[in-house]
Amino acid sequence: MRLGFIGTGKMGAALVTAALNVVEPQDIICSDENKDVLVKIEANGVPVTQDNSEVVSRSDMIFLCVKPQKMEEVIKDLKVDREKAFVSIAAGIKITLLEKMLPGQRIIRLMPTIGCIVNEMAAAYALGSNVTEEDEKALLKIFSNAGLVVKVDEKDMDVVTALTAPAYIAYIIGIMAHEAAKQGLDKETALKLACQTAVATGKLVSESTPEDIIGMVCSPGGTTEAGMRVLKGTEKSLRDTIKAAVERSKELGE
Repeated sequence: MRLGFIGTGKMGAALVTAALNVVEPQDIICSDENKDVLVKIEANGVPVTQDNSEVVSRSDMIFLCVKPQKMEEVIKDLKVDREKAFVSIAAGIKITLLEKMLPGQRIIRLMPTIGCIVNEMAAAYALGSNVTEEDEKALLKIFSNAGLVVKVDEKDMDVVTALTAPAYIAYIIGIMAHEAAKQGLDKETALKLACQTAVATGKLVSESTPEDIIGMVCSPGGTTEAGMRVLKGTEKSLRDTIKAAVERSKELGE
């Protein structure tokens, strides 16, 4: 299968990197309005162009990796001469709208994360009405080595968008490591330990529950219990973080 990527910013380029684990460079073609990002893509042996319609004509599955605000503008300029599979990663843009903009085409919504660069992506996808079993299998094959990819109902995509943002976890890691450094630990060591703690916690929780892990490490009168008494005061802020992201995703689709 030949893959096309329209838009190779941070997320688009990350998906190309993941796809190169299973697809030969010559079977991919990328476009972007920014020549500088195309130079980086081309260095991997991937053909590039600034003509989006060329990407469509030379591909079987086209990834639309443009911002939600630019999606309609990009699509209306495309020349599509036959039925294709289109995969949109734009937050908030619903399949029904994409099917109106691309009548007769097979539409998939994919919400990926930058974690695909290190094969630890947490992603979800939803299928349009015309998508074939072969399309779904191809999508899963492309990203099977890039992390976790799960199928969801499209109504849940706004929540997925909010939940899987690495920025929140990175923010918490950064604060913890910074405070540890202020308390005397070497800055580089503090960051390494905070990162590894996040990795280990994710694995532990995935095999149990958050409550079980908290109970396992919170000894009565211990250091973790003392810290948890403070951390519980941030629960509302963390919940509001997810709510705000969900609402923004909904707004982008209106």
